[in-house]
Amino acid sequence: MSRFLFALLLLLSGTGIFAQTTLPDIPTLLERNKNDLGISSADLAEYTISSAYTTAHLNVTHVYLEQKYKDIRVFNGILNLNLIGDRVISYGNRWISDIGNKGLSPSPEITASSAVERAADHLGHPVNTPIELSNEQNKLGQDIRFVFSAGNLSREDIKTELVWLTGEQKEVFLCWTVEIHELENENIWLVFIDAHTGAFIRKDNLVLHCDFGTPDNAISQNQKLNITASAPLAVMPPTPDSSYNVFAMPVESPIHGARSIVTRPWLAAGVGDPATTLRWHNNGTTNYTSTRGNNVHAYDDINSDNAPGVSPDTFNLRFDYPFTPSITPTDNLKSCITNLFYWNNIIHDVAYQYGFDEVSGNFQNSNLGRGGLGNDYVKAEAQDGGGTNNANFNTPVDGSSGRMQMYVWSPVSETSPLTINTPPSIAGSMYAIESAFSTNNKLADIGLTTGDLVLVQDESGPTHQACGTISNGASLPGKIAVIDRGTCDFVTKVKAVQNLGAVAAIVINNVAGAPFAMSGTDNTIVIPAVMISLSDGDALKAAMIEESSQCFPGFSGSYHA
Repeated sequence: MSRFLFALLLLLSGTGIFAQTTLPDIPTLLERNKNDLGISSADLAEYTISSAYTTAHLNVTHVYLEQKYKDIRVFNGILNLNLIGDRVISYGNRWISDIGNKGLSPSPEITASSAVERAADHLGHPVNTPIELSNEQNKLGQDIRFVFSAGNLSREDIKTELVWLTGEQKEVFLCWTVEIHELENENIWLVFIDAHTGAFIRKDNLVLHCDFGTPDNAISQNQKLNITASAPLAVMPPTPDSSYNVFAMPVESPIHGARSIVTRPWLAAGVGDPATTLRWHNNGTTNYTSTRGNNVHAYDDINSDNAPGVSPDTFNLRFDYPFTPSITPTDNLKSCITNLFYWNNIIHDVAYQYGFDEVSGNFQNSNLGRGGLGNDYVKAEAQDGGGTNNANFNTPVDGSSGRMQMYVWSPVSETSPLTINTPPSIAGSMYAIESAFSTNNKLADIGLTTGDLVLVQDESGPTHQACGTISNGASLPGKIAVIDRGTCDFVTKVKAVQNLGAVAAIVINNVAGAPFAMSGTDNTIVIPAVMISLSDGDALKAAMIEESSQCFPGFSGSYHA
């Protein structure tokens, strides 16, 4: 886990930067160097300086120029200049050359509201007419930015913006960008809709997910704890011999070496090093005795609600907790959070030595007056209940906290929680992940569950999502309901079929990739529920058309930390 965490932070540290610095005459510099930069005088007609800062130890000034046309910005149209004085030592150019002569129309033919509906439809999320909350005009009086209510589509309000976008064949589109924070998982999609035709152009996921494949014959058991965050933290000076029992650098994981107790690890950066001015437990205003400080707040998010859960708290900053790989991860919770806190701080301190400091947009609550924007410490979430066998990291612009979500990994077992009995064409074990939304529907407690499969039919159309009235609900008593993911949350789907008498539920993922532990909270759900992959689900539904099937979701085993 350590190596993976390290790679995430180094690869994803490119946040927006807004620190100011003294600049040379940029228009004159650009005109003088335009041939070397690959731009023309016409290209220089419209741009803004989006950010600039100076790397102190190199005395190099980094300037980022954002291209515009008709006062509409070019998406990722950045010309970055690296300067010593007024001399260009290197550059990167992503401007659209000669954009003014491409015959582009800046007037959209579809509305931002329509773009939101089309983006939602592409993601498989039907939506009511979006409710506009605000809009913003450019200098030409054109409405180019809108904010719509999140409604039943997004975890946050939906932002849209009119931009120019370069296509794969170097063609240029006028697009609406639509930012949707999916309800069912941690994806944040930036969807590009052609503002003239309404066609889908592309989508970018602003959260990086690393897929390590599906373990053979894997099983898992989510356990949820009824725990609350620690009490308000006392203000007290950091103890000089603060220590942490962790897999210390350079040990990557339990298979690479043993844990050790590390005392005052911030001293590795050197006495007086600016990376560790506040050490690890002071955020500029408060001395914490928990796994929180200026660079990171590490805690559990077993409930998958993005709210801080347990942060190990001490009176003397000695974080020494047992770690036993053979027991359930929740029994190792404090040691796992301590390890996560340690490695986030190590990465901060190491990256700082290579120039990822305050003015460069790093992650700190207080920037100590050194430039950049603060209040953006990392929110590191251990044993996040929103998935399994993965991790992700969302890094917004400077001044907004990054969110790191570390999931639990499934052990390998000789059994699977889902076995298809018939038909012979797909009979056998099928990889599935048990739900995480109820403590009262665990297969380990309920035991073997057997029943005929019934594909849920929605009354509203030829879909199988169980988000409204189910037209074949009378067929569900005593049966195992098969449901497609999408439109509404997992709790709503499974509760609906439980209320109609189903004895278990199988939810089919609606995107490619491995299934995950379905999130939410409803302990009144008592029937087992598992998720399977889209490819397995397609095969299962095809087989169900041919003949009646039976499945046996059995379970034994547990998560490993």
